[in-house]
Amino acid sequence: MDLSDPATFSRTYDEHVRGVYAAAYRILGNAAQAQDVVQDVFLKVWRRPGAFDARRGELGSYLRLMARSRALDLWREGQAAGRAS
Repeated sequence: MDLSDPATFSRTYDEHVRGVYAAAYRILGNAAQAQDVVQDVFLKVWRRPGAFDARRGELGSYLRLMARSRALDLWREGQAAGRAS
C-alpha cells in the first residue's frame, strides 16, 4: 500500500477516520480534542508514509494505536496542568 499516493491516502482516510476519532474520543471525552488527534495522526501518516509496515499488522490497528497514544498524551497534559493549578 502506497500511502504517499494522494488517492490511496484519501481512501485510507475515508475508511479509517471514524475509528481513529472514536479511539481518541473514548479517552478524551472532548470532540474538539479528538478531532485534533485525528488531524495529528493523519498528518503523521502523510509526512512519513513509510513508517507503516504491513508485515507488523493491519493499518486500522496502527492508526487507532497512534490515536490512542496521542490522546493519552493530551489527557496526561491536562491532568498535569490541573495539578499545577
